[in-house]
Amino acid sequence: MKLNIITGLLISVLLVGCGGGGSYGEHAYIATPNGLTFTLIGDDVSYQDSLYSGETHLYAIEVRPGYLYSVYLDTLAGDSDLYLYYDYSLSSLSLLGYSELSGFDSDSVSFYTDFHGTVYIEVFGVTSSDYFVSVEQV
Repeated sequence: MKLNIITGLLISVLLVGCGGGGSYGEHAYIATPNGLTFTLIGDDVSYQDSLYSGETHLYAIEVRPGYLYSVYLDTLAGDSDLYLYYDYSLSSLSLLGYSELSGFDSDSVSFYTDFHGTVYIEVFGVTSSDYFVSVEQV
């Protein structure tokens, strides 16, 4: 089992073996001081899941300075939206970018980083949805 070192204001990181969902067998979870838990996803990895209308799924990515990142949300059924934040509080003050395309359109947000740390991803179910979320580092 590989230990992932996470920087920032985090209380804990858990590495858990999972049977479904993502395209790899082990997932790291970040538990933040405000009680939210984010699934840590890596570059060039696609994670598939489903959510109900009004439900939110939370993910996080580790970023390094000097890179362009793109986060993609491919909705297979229903309608879901994508939000990215600098801070785990998911406050509108820390909103990095968002995409609220309707239906089966692919949502995406690209950003250039000048810092080392964590970017927090929120996938919100406008309606019940099946989706893939992925991150690409350029």
